[in-house]
Amino acid sequence: MPRGTLHFRGNEAIFGIAVPLAFFPELYRRHQRENPDTAYIEAEGRQLRLADFPEVQVWGFIERVCIWGGKTGPPVFARIVKDSAVLREALSKAARMLDNGQAGCLDAMKTIKQLKGLGKTDECLSYASKILRFIRPELCPAFDSVLQGRLPYPGNATGYGEFSSDCRILAETLAENGVENPRKDRKRGLWFAADVEAALYAYVQGW
Repeated sequence: MPRGTLHFRGNEAIFGIAVPLAFFPELYRRHQRENPDTAYIEAEGRQLRLADFPEVQVWGFIERVCIWGGKTGPPVFARIVKDSAVLREALSKAARMLDNGQAGCLDAMKTIKQLKGLGKTDECLSYASKILRFIRPELCPAFDSVLQGRLPYPGNATGYGEFSSDCRILAETLAENGVENPRKDRKRGLWFAADVEAALYAYVQGW
């Protein structure tokens, strides 16, 4: 299989690992149980994006994303760039890139990765992806070290662009196959790229 290429075998999605399409609703439910703040932070990210990221609110948002991100969240938040104007400009610039749809994911990732304090290599990519995930979950999945270690995508911005595109393709495929998203606020049961990633994360974690 080519690196970073999603394909389908019968009713399975292949991301280097094979996951039956029918598993996705329950996997997503399990991820939601483990991460109950997800919907709240998504709503906050949407409101901030629509308001073009007021400086007085961006720090609380970034702190919640970092805490949601796991055990390294607080240290990442403690060392991230302290200039709220710089942070606000990076978020706004990335959001504008994502207005171009899936094609903007790669450039948005490059923009967020430039923020000081996100760490090096996989940690930087991980937290940059989580920030994007809460700005535009319909387009952007998270891509942490767990998934980087299990899926056949390069652990860099290019790999993230490929992964986000494949998550979006799989989201559309789930809808086309009548696999309904169990989350009630997803109109018509549609899937977001971030929802697909959440299910994949639950799968590789054995939830």
